[in-house]
Amino acid sequence: MADGSAETAALLDRLVRYKGVRAVLRTRAADLAAATAGPVLPMRFRKGAAALELFTAIATLGTPQDITLQELRIESFFPMDADTARVLRAWAKPKRARARQSGPRSGQPQIGQL
Repeated sequence: MADGSAETAALLDRLVRYKGVRAVLRTRAADLAAATAGPVLPMRFRKGAAALELFTAIATLGTPQDITLQELRIESFFPMDADTARVLRAWAKPKRARARQSGPRSGQPQIGQL
């Protein structure tokens, strides 16, 4: 749909005719509308019991004087909730400090689970 070509429009039309596709698109659209009620779009990652919810910010230099700097993009990820922040803080602790802890909080994933 973004490129506006007849070929792309025909492909999209053909794909949405498959059984169940329109229902999935409506469901996903409703989920997306609920998730984007705020100013940022959350990214959700899950592996086993570990779940992270993050948003990203991409920084660029406004008026670079060098071609290399003009192409530079810095992407940073930030936690969207307290659980994600707690997991990321735990991962950032030095290995010795993690080993001294009595164990993870209930449901807190350990390094390597994601």
